[in-house]
Amino acid sequence: MNQSHLPKRVVVTGLGMVSPIGVNVKESWANLLLGKSGIVSVKGDPEFKGLKSQIGGRLPAHFDIKKYQTSFGDARIFSLANAVTLEAIEDAKLNFDQVNRTRVGVVLGNQFGVLENYNKPNDKLRLLKTMNHMVPSLIAINHQLKGPVSAASTASSSGGVAIGESFKLIRESYSDIIITGGMDYNLNRHFFEGMELFGANCNTFNDHPEQASRPFDTKRAGPIMSDGGGALILESLDSALSRNANIYCEIVGYSQNTDAFHILRPTDDGEGLFLAIQNALVQAGITPSQIDLINSHATSTPAGDLSETKCHQKLLGNQTIWSNLKNLTESNYLELIKQTDLDTNNMKRATITAHKSNIGHTFCAAGALESIFGILSIRDQVAPRIINLENPLTDSLSFAQENVERQIDVVVKTCLAFGGVNSALVFKSFKEQQSPKL
Repeated sequence: MNQSHLPKRVVVTGLGMVSPIGVNVKESWANLLLGKSGIVSVKGDPEFKGLKSQIGGRLPAHFDIKKYQTSFGDARIFSLANAVTLEAIEDAKLNFDQVNRTRVGVVLGNQFGVLENYNKPNDKLRLLKTMNHMVPSLIAINHQLKGPVSAASTASSSGGVAIGESFKLIRESYSDIIITGGMDYNLNRHFFEGMELFGANCNTFNDHPEQASRPFDTKRAGPIMSDGGGALILESLDSALSRNANIYCEIVGYSQNTDAFHILRPTDDGEGLFLAIQNALVQAGITPSQIDLINSHATSTPAGDLSETKCHQKLLGNQTIWSNLKNLTESNYLELIKQTDLDTNNMKRATITAHKSNIGHTFCAAGALESIFGILSIRDQVAPRIINLENPLTDSLSFAQENVERQIDVVVKTCLAFGGVNSALVFKSFKEQQSPKL
């Protein structure tokens, strides 16, 4: 039952991840700042024999997944979810015996990792292991958490949507704490073949895998499939303060929509993404002039990266909405996207980064992993560089071609997905006296 008419403030108090560049948050972040790539060759793996793409983002060899096995045994997606959520819980210093378990929920994005469990004819539980919601359900069972449980299954936007929907549950007082994020296993023949059938996989850098993922570069040639998982602990400010928790940042805005345009590609000018960002900023009470960092989805696809580029140009360059919240709130997004008289100086105000250059496309984990990196950008006041960005699509935007040390108070995280799904999250540095936007 909704217990308050006023929206709760929502903060981030714990982080966990396993990525192609690290087995935890600390290692992944350090390697991201060093510009390391987790994309490797899979040529020696018989599972990928005969396929055009021979590269992918594997989890590090020193990640001991058996250590995190659940009651579902060797079903990898459940073990990965267990690993990253345990790290986040530990990071948040959460003791569930000291909170109301009926007010703690689990919302996790996942989609493809469960499918590998279907081809196990002798497993009596194989049907259950292919259900997306079983991933968060098992985490809830493990910790005896009795709040909301659900799975976000919107492909590449799943992690972002999971975080956003968790934000809403706490903001509207349905929960006090949510374990959220996303995870996926995409390095398998079934997934590679599916992507290859409609020409999505990058296959032009098989001999130089570390150079393959090239967001916003003129030589980009498609996404690189990767495995990974990320988890965040979201908490009402009241709950976090009551237990003296460390607060990384605040989530102040979220929006999700669909282009209703095409099952595979976004619109040319990024209208749907623009609207998602606009709505998230309005909820946050923030104008484009206050954005310090845009953590882009940027999968290294020809159409997708160009669409995002145009969206960012329109968002940052439009003088009508640049620093005017009333205009941002009341303006029609289709009219805004049509405007061509843009301020090139304002376009360069925000730094733009994209982490798939390092970790590849982790699909349902992408929004979670990249949100965590955005949160750490606020903590450490640095925007990690986009590796392999040699010839940017435009010089009108401030792409991070080197690590950029700057003031970072507001981060916008974007996600896009097949079917035209767009989502945007707004993270902000935490200030205790800050008033929530109604």
